Amino acid sequence: MTTPPTPLSPGSPTTHLPDRATVMHVTHPGGPDVLAPATVPLKWPGPGEVLMATRAIGVNHLDLYYRDGTLPLEGGGVDVPGLASVGEVLAIGPGVDRFAPGDRIAHAGPPLGAYATHRVLPVGRVVRFPHMIPWEVGAAALFPGIAVHMMIYGLGLRLDGRVVLVRGAGGGVGLILVRWAAAMGARVIASVASRGKAEAVQEAGAERVVVGTGATALADAGRAAAELTGGAGVHIVFDGLGGPDFAKLAALVRPFGRIVSFGQVAGPIPPVDVGVLGPMRALGLDRPGVFAYIADRERLREATSALFTALVEGLLSPTVAGVLPLSRAGDAHARLEARSVTGSLVLIPD
Repeated sequence: MTTPPTPLSPGSPTTHLPDRATVMHVTHPGGPDVLAPATVPLKWPGPGEVLMATRAIGVNHLDLYYRDGTLPLEGGGVDVPGLASVGEVLAIGPGVDRFAPGDRIAHAGPPLGAYATHRVLPVGRVVRFPHMIPWEVGAAALFPGIAVHMMIYGLGLRLDGRVVLVRGAGGGVGLILVRWAAAMGARVIASVASRGKAEAVQEAGAERVVVGTGATALADAGRAAAELTGGAGVHIVFDGLGGPDFAKLAALVRPFGRIVSFGQVAGPIPPVDVGVLGPMRALGLDRPGVFAYIADRERLREATSALFTALVEGLLSPTVAGVLPLSRAGDAHARLEARSVTGSLVLIPD
């Protein structure tokens, strides 16, 4: 069989396939307005690759860091952000026997470029996506759900009967973390920035909700922890905020407890004096990375399988805060930066 031309041409036997994709690319590092549409040639999938038609794209905080230059884009002409999407296989390259045209698939993590109507992906980085899960729900839950699986199962944490504090509980990762931890028997204290997010985290299973920011919210979280634990302190702090208050978290954790850092929405994490972690308190500090976690395909499969099962069985139901057309990716980023989003935002091709 002859490999079709690259890019697709009108003379090829596959003229029903699109020969171009629309993407939202970063014109230069900066604010949400640097995201602009572009049309790029669409190449036929090569050996071990699939061509996917995107149905929904998850918007994640990491996308903001790639857009503003905090994290470098991949180079080599790749300036399209986006780490999670779900869609349908349109074509397969030579040697691909795991998927066929029409299959529903999901992709998370590298390679970047999810802000696209179509894309070619390595078969080793995609997994099957169940028919029972709506496109928008899958896109909203995909990257946050993998992150939560990493923090719970990847770190081997025991949650049943434990008291945990989730800082930044109103975001995409935070809400899924609250739901998953509560479902596993944890008593959850949730910290959110506004009253508008308090109802969502309570609905997700939080036993106590602290509303506010900065030192005041941290003090309120400490009081809630003391009340629930008789002054012993929480077993685990899951911190999605970072910022200048990060070093103060150790005071909220009981001896041999854990601090798990998964974000820095409130600002960079300052250098940590390991002396505050022990020897008297003997605390553990974890900063797990999703990319490293799912670099192994078996872990990617395990994480997505557990997530999709939880979605199908109703154990998890992610909050979709809004669905916007791909052309309004900049608006989605602006909403995330304003910290006005409860749950996750989703983009769909225009």
